[in-house]
Amino acid sequence: MMLLFFLLLAGLVAAQTHIPSTAATTAFPSSTATPPSLPPPILIPPPPNVPHIPNNRSITITNSCSDDIWPALLTSNNTGPYQSGFHLASQKSVQLWVSNDWTGRIWARTNCSFNDSSNTGPCFTGSCANVLNCTLSGQPPTTLAEFNLLGWQNLSYWDISLVNGFNLPIAIYPSPSGPDPICQWSPTPDGIKAHCPEELLFYADAPISYTEIAGCMSACDRYGDGKYCCTGGDASPNKCGPSRFSKPFKQVCPDAYTYAYDDATSTFATESGPQWSYEVVFCPGTSLLRLR
Repeated sequence: MMLLFFLLLAGLVAAQTHIPSTAATTAFPSSTATPPSLPPPILIPPPPNVPHIPNNRSITITNSCSDDIWPALLTSNNTGPYQSGFHLASQKSVQLWVSNDWTGRIWARTNCSFNDSSNTGPCFTGSCANVLNCTLSGQPPTTLAEFNLLGWQNLSYWDISLVNGFNLPIAIYPSPSGPDPICQWSPTPDGIKAHCPEELLFYADAPISYTEIAGCMSACDRYGDGKYCCTGGDASPNKCGPSRFSKPFKQVCPDAYTYAYDDATSTFATESGPQWSYEVVFCPGTSLLRLR
């Protein structure tokens, strides 16, 4: 959920957002997303007939997992990329273009079985009504990368969100510099289980056999309770705070949103401009591990 954008409008970001100075020197280390013994992911160019977006920004999506994934994007405002869902093989990258004022989210779907002719089929996690090109948010649990490229005070904002639970580890690398939030855990059933309260474990094969652990639900999505969703009478920072369910999320990923008002350490920003680009890496630093 794109709650940080409402917070921006409320003028809360100035005191809570990581905004580097113009002298910031944070690297754009796409090579760190894979072990040194492996070559960097191969960049797949877009088709030549993709319509030009004036004053665009590039977002590169990299699969550093050892299994194929199916990234998806949902545009909230302005002009999104030429495709909103696609297959991405292990150790491959795709560069997409969006408008300079784009807002949206990016996530990965896992273990999908799409029909080649209809582009429909199920996924273990992140499915958007069983279609390849998403027009809806992915079904939780999903680890989200969220962007608002032209927000409050004309800054660009991004965050990692575990508000809808998590499936894959993720990192966001801005270029040429800036804060680079990262969430790392082993993308295996045991790795997920180590950081997920037992009540929130997501089994892809439920309710038949409960053997395929594929992610971790959020308490909000699991129970729909306002005290976890920060809705109804709990829709304020004073009434909705961290819970015993969100605290393990924060431990495994201090950089991420873990509930709706968890913005003090989880929103990142830089100046906006044509020199900025971003890379979203799934499974940063875990290329040799398996998803299953």
